[in-house]
Amino acid sequence: MTRWRIGMLGAPDLSRRELLGGLAAGAGALALGCSSRRGNRGPSRDADGALAAGTPARSDAGLAPAFSLADLSPIAPVTGPATGYLGDSFTRPHEALWAQADFIRHHGGVPAPRERAAVVIVGGGLSGLASAYQLAAHRPIVLEQAPRFGGNARGERWNGIAYALGAAYLVKPEPDSALQRAFYGPLGVDREWREAPEDPVALGGRLLDGFWNGASDPRHPAQFRRAAAYLRHVLAEAYPDLPSEPDGALDARQLAALDGVSLRQHLEQRLGRLHPHLDTLLEHYCWSSFGGAMAELSAASGLNFLAAEFAGICALPGGNARIAERLLGELATALPPEALRPATLVVRVAPAPDGASVWVTAADPRGTLYTIAARAVVLAAPKFVCKKLLPGAPADQLAAMARLRYRAYVVANLLLDAPAPARALDLYLLGDGRTGRDIRAASEAQGVTDVIAGHWAQGGHPTSSVLTLYRAYPWDGARPLLYDERTLPELRDQLSAQLPAILALFGLTPDHLRELRVARWGHALPLAETGHLAAGVWARARSPIAERIFFVEQDNWPAPALETALTEALRSAPAVEAALG
Repeated sequence: MTRWRIGMLGAPDLSRRELLGGLAAGAGALALGCSSRRGNRGPSRDADGALAAGTPARSDAGLAPAFSLADLSPIAPVTGPATGYLGDSFTRPHEALWAQADFIRHHGGVPAPRERAAVVIVGGGLSGLASAYQLAAHRPIVLEQAPRFGGNARGERWNGIAYALGAAYLVKPEPDSALQRAFYGPLGVDREWREAPEDPVALGGRLLDGFWNGASDPRHPAQFRRAAAYLRHVLAEAYPDLPSEPDGALDARQLAALDGVSLRQHLEQRLGRLHPHLDTLLEHYCWSSFGGAMAELSAASGLNFLAAEFAGICALPGGNARIAERLLGELATALPPEALRPATLVVRVAPAPDGASVWVTAADPRGTLYTIAARAVVLAAPKFVCKKLLPGAPADQLAAMARLRYRAYVVANLLLDAPAPARALDLYLLGDGRTGRDIRAASEAQGVTDVIAGHWAQGGHPTSSVLTLYRAYPWDGARPLLYDERTLPELRDQLSAQLPAILALFGLTPDHLRELRVARWGHALPLAETGHLAAGVWARARSPIAERIFFVEQDNWPAPALETALTEALRSAPAVEAALG
């Protein structure tokens, strides 16, 4: 599902105890199982909390709005049937960045700067929006290549239900944690989320509660209970903080040692040969959360996610797109209209000839190139994009970026004209309870691994429901399968084959389906590969360049989570401000 979902992450003043938000209250939260307060007037909203259609980019300025904010919101209204894939759009960035020199030459070369800025932020996903929020006093310019902001944290609204197209939930923070103080509280999202109870699993067509007590095999519950006890122990006593913390439970040597073995090796050393049901659940979880198999994932990263599931999970209407929507609304109030620039593709980031600034060259919505001279730049884009943007970057840094691998996934939303039970947020599909070691074959046979009740966060709906299906592609070479729009009918057929069994778990039938809407995410998941953390690959890839170019993204660390994006934005802000003098 790859929902940027759960890395229990810290910030400079965030203690580990704060980090483990809701430990007592949220233990066993999943069965794998799991209005602004800033003082200025925020954008207007409709009855659902959406940004109202007439909301200008800056509501308190005597300037004509540059755009209708609702048209750029991370949560879009459903106004008709989807005509193709939602989510990633590949054509424009591929044509420009994978042939950068030719593209720039065709457009007349790099133009001289037409404007100057203190900070330019490349990327309008959660990382970029959070960075802009932290640096708002410096009036940053935010450049986003998609028509809407939010990146992977986007959603839709249909019939009064807000649901996720990608990132779906977060870890419940302590009341005084850094992320609570810096983001959740000021944005007001802490008043909207719901904390998830323990979720069921589906095995052989049956819904089962109490997975960690051995509900799927009552005759052999011991290993399930030992696994849960071990993960709770990791959470409380031996948690691998990612991003790492000076006062974390594991020092650098211990974290490197844990990173040096795979999650499968580590769990089998602790628990013995895994029960087939436990093996299947953990494997599907890793496909969904990391886009990788247990055998290739770092034990440090895997335990960072798995243990956090026992700390308490919260969900918002619209998933994590709700946070992106709140950030965008605050920025639209705080910044000039021209500061938020959608449909703007950055094609080059390089030091100015005199070394006094950084030139950011971008194509505007009409395709015209222009350059901004910035005193500092925040690259809030994946490293595989950054390496295309940075001619002349240090060779060893580009090599580190090149070592990072990414995986794809698909999110399918079922719009249903009947209410579905909303007793739990997430449901893991275990098939027949067995998974083979040929990961591609096993994944293709399984298809959808888990289902989010998209209507759960708002307490259900009297007449409708939305089920959000996650289907990962946990092998190299899968991304091209999603590049071509012509692959959508075949994928819809594959998803449709699973629908009767999935809907039956909710007491529904295919007759209740109004529409199947598919979002593709071709490279959203950085693979948390064994050994890369200890070898310094991630650290080198994210190192600032010349103290003027900074990297803030979920792939700064092997933890593809919302908390990584927010924490890195919070951590980087002082360094960016220092660069500004």
